[in-house]
Amino acid sequence: MRNIGEFAKDLINNSTNILPDCQLNIDWKNSQCQSNAAVNEIQSFLQDQGVIYHFVLGPACSISAEPVGQIIPNFYLNMMAYSAASPDLTTDSYPNTFLGVVTFDANVVIWVKLIQFYQWRRVAIIGQDTGLFNTVNLNFGEQLNELSVSFDIARIIEGEEKEIDTMLSRIFQTNEYKIVFGNFYEGEGYKVLCRAYLMGYIYPYVTWVLPGWWASGWIERGESDCQFCEGCDINAALKGALGVDSLSTLEQLIINNDDTVLNLKQQEIWNMFAENNVVTDANIEKYLPYTFDSLLSFALALNASLQNGIDLSQFNYHRADNASINSEIVESLKNSLAGVDFAGLTGEVNYQGRARKYSNGELSEYENDGNFKSLITIPNVGGNLSSSLEGSSYIDFNTLDFEYFGMQAGPLDGVELHHLPISAIVISVIFAFCALIFSVFFLVFNIIFNKKKVIRYSNPILNSFILIGACLQCGVAILVLIDNRILQRTPEQQRNNEECIGCTILCHLVWWVPALATDIIFGTLVGKSVRIYSIVIRKSLENKVKLIYIILFIGGLMLFDTVYTVIWIAIEALRFQFIAEGPLQTDLPNIKQPGAPFWYIFYCAEGGDPSSPAIAVRFVYILFRWILYGVGLYFAFQIRKVNIRGVNEFQSITLATLVTIFFNLVRIILITMIPSVRLIDTAITLLSISYALDAIFVIGFIFVPKLYFIVRDPHQKKNYTGVNNVSTIDYSAIYKMQITKIQGELEIITTERDALLSKMEMSSPTSESISMMNPIFGDIDKLTAKSEPEAGVNVIENSIGKNELPEN
Repeated sequence: MRNIGEFAKDLINNSTNILPDCQLNIDWKNSQCQSNAAVNEIQSFLQDQGVIYHFVLGPACSISAEPVGQIIPNFYLNMMAYSAASPDLTTDSYPNTFLGVVTFDANVVIWVKLIQFYQWRRVAIIGQDTGLFNTVNLNFGEQLNELSVSFDIARIIEGEEKEIDTMLSRIFQTNEYKIVFGNFYEGEGYKVLCRAYLMGYIYPYVTWVLPGWWASGWIERGESDCQFCEGCDINAALKGALGVDSLSTLEQLIINNDDTVLNLKQQEIWNMFAENNVVTDANIEKYLPYTFDSLLSFALALNASLQNGIDLSQFNYHRADNASINSEIVESLKNSLAGVDFAGLTGEVNYQGRARKYSNGELSEYENDGNFKSLITIPNVGGNLSSSLEGSSYIDFNTLDFEYFGMQAGPLDGVELHHLPISAIVISVIFAFCALIFSVFFLVFNIIFNKKKVIRYSNPILNSFILIGACLQCGVAILVLIDNRILQRTPEQQRNNEECIGCTILCHLVWWVPALATDIIFGTLVGKSVRIYSIVIRKSLENKVKLIYIILFIGGLMLFDTVYTVIWIAIEALRFQFIAEGPLQTDLPNIKQPGAPFWYIFYCAEGGDPSSPAIAVRFVYILFRWILYGVGLYFAFQIRKVNIRGVNEFQSITLATLVTIFFNLVRIILITMIPSVRLIDTAITLLSISYALDAIFVIGFIFVPKLYFIVRDPHQKKNYTGVNNVSTIDYSAIYKMQITKIQGELEIITTERDALLSKMEMSSPTSESISMMNPIFGDIDKLTAKSEPEAGVNVIENSIGKNELPEN
């Protein structure tokens, strides 16, 4: 078993290209991660009059590195804090301090990227009240201000039960934050998470984004240290939590087989570590490869200064009269250290801005027993915050596969329905109620004048179906605004993973009722189109689709939607109970972010959890719905050019069909906007308005033009407000078509008659033969005399029946 300092010294001194003209000596002593202990250890080293040091390696953590970094300039030394994370160490307050591995901005960079991608607009930060964490919070707060994100920073000072409970109540209950960034040590983190669990502030009510301190055994240590965490289930408390860290520890390091400055492969050096059983102090063992690269940096910096003509023998910080020489030498060593750029055990090593720019960060998700699974490696984080943000601009969170937030969907930040402006709610509700009154008025009007057939060429029963569907649409417009925010799961239900029955019922109503409304409206329009098509295109009233078939078709669609909804609920319930992947969806659906395949958008049009096993059933269902839309559109366009008295009577059905399909597409777009927190207010409001507008436009296209013609034409109004004069109506283009057909047949008969008479005249017929032909020609003359349109109408009236209308 060998110490890392001894191992690195031997390897460096045996290399001819690191320090060819001198030997490296290293004195090593382990220190605790405590401020006073680290300062005492350094002072004991430097007070030895017989030894002159040029560099200091360590301490390991920021708490001890900060005070040591303050005294180092007094001894004309440069320090490499190989695992400390405080960003203050690279400020002017620590002019001779370098950071050897930790990317102190990694957390901030990944936090900012999460906020930008998922468009979070309200977040909370719970941080330790120490120099390191306060600085990170300050940097993060500056970024949040630039992003126009509202935030609340809560600091843990003593970590007592009452203080933590008060802080959590303010964040979650008073201010209703759902995204919380944790910026604290593991011991304090355990206390905060346990109190949050006991108070019910856990998934899915809140999502924690934690720092990367989940080392082996931290749960056991936290449990033993916390005196007020009895009854805490830390695994349940961490469910759905995300972790953010830099890939800097031994467990996360990937050793390649690239060349190094020692003329050895990385894997060769790593094998030597194993053969020699190289170790360090237990607290910093996970930074072993970075400690080795830090020592390589010292050796190369010494060699560079020697090559520049610096005489290290003149350096002596024990002599007060040697300040000028000491300053010159330490500045040369500092510049040489800042200029190193070599291939080390952990890859490329350099210290631009006195901090090594390590390349990768990591976003992970909690699994169990204190362990997190990696979701994505994020490149170019660390070192300088602004350059890291710029270098990480191409992060693609679409590749994430969250366990608790649905397929490739992220957590919401709580900016949901109850944060809508009151003016938007009032206006939307008023508009929805006006649309409902509008629909009810026409429904009552249609029922009262049902038998009088006020609206010509329209079946009053089918008209009632459309109006009932419109009323349901208006009800949905109000229901969408209410959503499930009136009924919410209590903290106890959240903690025990229990259902809120009212929430679940309301959630499914939001998606089932619109489906029924669409079935009634669109099914009726399809029935009308097919009914007219069967009459007009086939030119016969005998083959028209019977009303009972249309009613059965509408009922079949409604039954299909109901059965499907029951299957969906059953699958989700089984998934909830047996697979334990989370409760039934009680929020608006989590939709995939930009970059989704086209079919997925149509799938999401009906909401729901995309990760559910019901995805195959749902996709087939949506495919059926859109095939139905296509069929309805086909028949609607087939009848759009049918004219009666020069007026297009059936184009209104085509327009109503187009409007229904259009608003379904609009709702797809609006639903995909809902997870976008920036647009959620607009999306929900427009979603409500779209249902109301759908109802208004359908009613308008179907009924308003027909009522206008009745009011405009008193004669027409008289004909259509009673049944006695029905036989005098000019029925439709059907009759004109049949009249034209009869006229054509009469012309043929007349032509044949003229030809026969001409032939008979040429053959000088006898009076007897002419008298025998008179009855035949007389009947033809009678038919010819009735070839005018009015006569043709009467003929068709007599053949069809005076009181039968070609209704749709």
